[in-house]
Amino acid sequence: MRSLCEVELMDSIYRAIGQTTSQKAFRASYLSDVNAFVTQYLKEAQDESRKLVQDTPVGAMYIRQLTTYVLGNGLQARPSPMKGLLGWDDERYSRFVKEAGAYFRLMTDRGLDWYGRSSFEELQQIAFQNILISGDVLVHRCYARRDQHYRPLLQLISGTWVQSPGYSDTKKCIGGVRLDGNGRETGYYIMQTDDYLMDTFAFKEVSRYTRTGFEEFRLVKLFTQEANQIRGVPWLSRIRNQIIDLNNFTKAHIAKAIASSLLTVVIQKDKDAVEGTSMSEKMRDAATIAAKDDGDAGVPDEDQSFELGTGNVIEMNPGETAKTIESQLNGGGFSEFITTNLDIMGGAVGVATEMATGKYNASYSASRGTIGAAEKWYSVIRRIFGSQICTPEYEQIIDHGIRTGVIDCPEYLEGDEMTRKAILSVVWMGPNPVMINPTAEVNAVKTAIELGIKSHTQGALEMSGSNWDEVNEQLKMEYRDKAGPENSASGGGADIAPDRRDEDEEKDDETGE
Repeated sequence: MRSLCEVELMDSIYRAIGQTTSQKAFRASYLSDVNAFVTQYLKEAQDESRKLVQDTPVGAMYIRQLTTYVLGNGLQARPSPMKGLLGWDDERYSRFVKEAGAYFRLMTDRGLDWYGRSSFEELQQIAFQNILISGDVLVHRCYARRDQHYRPLLQLISGTWVQSPGYSDTKKCIGGVRLDGNGRETGYYIMQTDDYLMDTFAFKEVSRYTRTGFEEFRLVKLFTQEANQIRGVPWLSRIRNQIIDLNNFTKAHIAKAIASSLLTVVIQKDKDAVEGTSMSEKMRDAATIAAKDDGDAGVPDEDQSFELGTGNVIEMNPGETAKTIESQLNGGGFSEFITTNLDIMGGAVGVATEMATGKYNASYSASRGTIGAAEKWYSVIRRIFGSQICTPEYEQIIDHGIRTGVIDCPEYLEGDEMTRKAILSVVWMGPNPVMINPTAEVNAVKTAIELGIKSHTQGALEMSGSNWDEVNEQLKMEYRDKAGPENSASGGGADIAPDRRDEDEEKDDETGE
């Protein structure tokens, strides 16, 4: 933190150059032309992105797969207080981790949203998909009374409803985001709709922070194209034209397949054939007789067409022969065209073709390399999403647990801001990586641990996303239960491996190998 002398020195420098702190900061950070595209293109981009997801299988596939690979069922909190900075021993650290983890799971298991329906994991799914489709999501964090107690709650509002009044931006209101003189977000305008979700041209203004300090509105975005961009970018906007072209190409080939499946028959007459009634005339006469039999005196029109039923044999005049015409439309190249476009689009949105379709036709090394490269990108998104959406909620809930006495942590109440930050440190665990050959990949991690390249904690994290300390404790309990009370003193995760080696050596001695 800056000392008072440093603050006074900075203020004197700003005054010397004839600029106030607010004016200098606003001019340096937020320029009106940087976000000029928001007014013109944001609403259109959001509507088009929603259509791509709802109307095209490729758009829906990318959103679903990216959500699956980044979040899985939802990011899991692993409390990680900085025990070195706090001076905690292993016992104190382990106790807080267990209490904080258990309390967070209980508070977020269900009913975390404003309506009491969704769990935190479900809200993560909704928020992430809203960000991908709309570009951002408005998060409303608050305390509300539930069951005679106040508890933290979370409400999500799609970024589609955050718009400037009259859809007109100003220097202090960009894309429905209200800014102060320093360019910081101070509030938002939420578009109001009627019962049919139609725009009423009325806007509700909400402040980012309330006076009581128990509520906060915050617009969360993950992807931007400009350094000072206020609003986020719909994820599919960059490949919109490619998805539309691919969808049109698919429809064209479906039309080809339908045309190819139809059998066309032409009646061919010899030159010297005796003139007679043609097949179409015979069918029309038959239809006229059938209509009169049914009480309909009408006569079929001359231009009326008739459909032949399957398996019908119709008599032809002498000299007439039937000739079939097969479709010359070629359906080849469809698969190659689709795959090539999926490769290009997958590179733009971060979902490789193999991972998007779930088909791994390449060699193990090639597939493993593709998954490894994708996982690096997913870890970046996962970290940003965790810090933007999950960490504030974790800090709010753990703070609530400590202040209500459920979590025993007097250091938090007595410490300064740095101490609180160290106690509330958390790591968010994502889904397990995709395994092409589990045996080979587990052996690779095992070898890395034995060589000292990786720790057990890193190995457990990569293989299953689990906490090695918790896994080790659970293994000790399971082996103690299996060994019985008389061997409980020697049971444990660290003692299991030597026992197994002894058994293997005894078997080798017996066999003479």
